[in-house]
Amino acid sequence: MAQPVWITPAGSLGVIPEGVFFQTPLEAYDPDLTDTVYYSVIAGELPPGIQVNQSGLLTGIPRAVVTVQGVPEEVSEDVTNKFAVRAYTQRTVNGVTVINRLADRTFTLTVTGQDAPEFITPPGLIGSYFDGTQVTDLQIEYTDTDPADTVTVRLAAGT
Repeated sequence: MAQPVWITPAGSLGVIPEGVFFQTPLEAYDPDLTDTVYYSVIAGELPPGIQVNQSGLLTGIPRAVVTVQGVPEEVSEDVTNKFAVRAYTQRTVNGVTVINRLADRTFTLTVTGQDAPEFITPPGLIGSYFDGTQVTDLQIEYTDTDPADTVTVRLAAGT
């Protein structure tokens, strides 16, 4: 009776965008072709919002979050999570289900922390005019938590 054999290579599972649904299978097989292979995370942490089920499917909507002294904090940069997954078979012995054979593998998954800019200028009237002359000056202001981004503000509708 041999251990499960991993098909999914160890290492990086890729870079995925924050806030976008993600799904990828982890794959291993039983070389004896007699047992179902199950999966569970045994060490490390998956990115917040991502989980792996017993069939090896990683799914969810990831968030780029780090923990600073135990307090979760969203970030605007890439966050890489490292975790180990166990592929195993199970059998029933005297009415109790036990892990029969196992094989572990370590992976990383990087979440890009891209957050949309937020307007500081409140919605509504942005200027007053009298005979074509602007009465008050108003600067449209925004904030962006992603310092490497270039933000472009343009008129989407209206005149």
